[in-house]
Amino acid sequence: MSVLGRSISAIPRTYRQTCMKCLHTTPKSFAASIKKSPRIRQAERKSNASSSVGQSTPNFGKERGSFESSLPPTVLLDSARKSGALNLDSEQALEILREFQIRGARPTVGWERNLCADFDIQPSTLTALARILNRCDGKSQRILGTRVKMTASKLEDAGATFDLIASYLAHGTMEKNDFSAVLQRLGIMAKQEKKPEAMVLLGKVLLSQQRTSEALEWFSKATDHAADIPVVQALNYAGASEALVQKGRILLAMKDRKGAESAFRTAALDLDDPSGYFYLSQLEESGSTNQEVFLLKAASSGIVDACHNLGCIELARADTKLAKSSTKTIEEFGMAREWFQVAAADGFGPSMINMASICKAAGQHEVALQWVERAESLPDTAEQAKNLRIQWQT
Repeated sequence: MSVLGRSISAIPRTYRQTCMKCLHTTPKSFAASIKKSPRIRQAERKSNASSSVGQSTPNFGKERGSFESSLPPTVLLDSARKSGALNLDSEQALEILREFQIRGARPTVGWERNLCADFDIQPSTLTALARILNRCDGKSQRILGTRVKMTASKLEDAGATFDLIASYLAHGTMEKNDFSAVLQRLGIMAKQEKKPEAMVLLGKVLLSQQRTSEALEWFSKATDHAADIPVVQALNYAGASEALVQKGRILLAMKDRKGAESAFRTAALDLDDPSGYFYLSQLEESGSTNQEVFLLKAASSGIVDACHNLGCIELARADTKLAKSSTKTIEEFGMAREWFQVAAADGFGPSMINMASICKAAGQHEVALQWVERAESLPDTAEQAKNLRIQWQT
């Protein structure tokens, strides 16, 4: 694997390759709602509500008022309706969410399915409402969003299950029992229903648990395709390119360079994945045209590692000229400075170190110290930045 990072005397060799952070029983189909007229459903809801009030608490009105603070603003509901993300008007949506909270506060067996039947909606509608709630600023709204999404997942809506697993992978927060139930539903979709999106998420969960071999198996299953089906068509689902990149990274760690390159190449050239381009660039000859082209593809999509590597390539090109210059100017560093500045401004520590060294070499001492201070605030570059400051003071 090629490694970038040539330097001149004024620039410490700081490049380091960084990993992208980027990871039973057959389910019953959702039962069809019993068709009732709106008049009958409305009468039943009123009857149930009045019955609950009489049997449970005399302060129901106050409790119902507390439910209102968890509802989303109508502007979000109207926007979702206009965009096609929601098939209800705002009043219908709010009524469903109020009723969800009322019944959820006094749960009975099967209340979730009965709620959907009474309002003549599918679990996917609950998922849509949950996504709107998750976009709200209020804590109570987001909590309600999670509850609604958990219910939709329990009612076998794949979108809700995918969302919950993705949120767990991003934040690592979910009650143990809830996670077990959601993971079980994900497993059913991956193992029995053969949903590739579920296979990818299952692979990411296993990877987060350091079960690398099992993760590789699921990433491979998700990205295998019949020879007579075009790759773009076979992998036309959310998460396909990420599965290929994760597969490639695991294979590379296993010293299977050929298999890794194949995965990265498919992700990059067939699916136009930025991370695929970045990892593919690392398998090309250092400083080659192909490597630069792949890095440019990745950098144009915001991969800061790629910006840093392009800075290293440009720095190597300017090496001879800079070595002959006794009094260096910031302009002499050309595109190297430009690329390092882009990555550093986006929080990439090694580029901050290089920017500090470039500014110091060009006589911009105060700016150099500012970059050192920023690099010191990052765990990965704190020690290196501290040593650089000490070196400059001696």
